[in-house]
Amino acid sequence: MTLTRGAFPGWRYPVREDAEEPRYPVRSEPFAPDGAISVSKVDAVFKSGNATRDSIPSHLLVGAEVTGEVAGFYARLCPAGVYERQGDGLRVSPSNCVDCKATDVLGPRWTPREGGSGPKYRLM
Repeated sequence: MTLTRGAFPGWRYPVREDAEEPRYPVRSEPFAPDGAISVSKVDAVFKSGNATRDSIPSHLLVGAEVTGEVAGFYARLCPAGVYERQGDGLRVSPSNCVDCKATDVLGPRWTPREGGSGPKYRLM
């Protein structure tokens, strides 16, 4: 298949484009951790072995122009609850960060942490 670019054994398989496939929105249930397979955000931060003191200088650089809609997006995206929406603003708690880099591509930038702080991942 690689050599013939999908033409083996002499014809192409008919495949519909992904965009042609109809998609229907489905209302989902809110997430509720079960404690066995999935855990809450607070439990996830604990299990990461996070060794960051609460007074750490922020290693997450967030611009002042973050809108309430974007703040809500960051709050839903972050697995450790680092970002919280407060009204139309964003509150950042860098001591909870588990270095997942979920928002690195879309928003806040990272700088190096203080030496020795951050998640240890011994219990995961």
